[in-house]
Amino acid sequence: MLKNKKTAIIFSIFAMFLWGSAIPTIKTTYIELAVASTDTGLKILIAGIRFFMAGIITPVLLTVLGSAADRRRPVYPLLIWGFFQTEMNWPSLVTLRCCWVQKDTPGSSQPGT
Repeated sequence: MLKNKKTAIIFSIFAMFLWGSAIPTIKTTYIELAVASTDTGLKILIAGIRFFMAGIITPVLLTVLGSAADRRRPVYPLLIWGFFQTEMNWPSLVTLRCCWVQKDTPGSSQPGT
């Protein structure tokens, strides 16, 4: 599929558009849903919904747009990889965020507060 140079360029531009639009879209979602900047739980819930939707859309697109060789490949290793990657990354990010918030609380003995 990406052996054709023209196709590769088109898909690369499309991927750049998707990556570039992610943060503005997330911020717009927070504004539309009136998510407070301190509401970490709701932000994580919204991220989980985004990942869930991506996890549903990806196999559907692979089935519709993929070649016959792609359809014969087992999907289970990809599902397991995606599950563990998400499960291993999010708790560590939440832990780092909670530690950061605790450092910046008023009355802490950290320099610069």
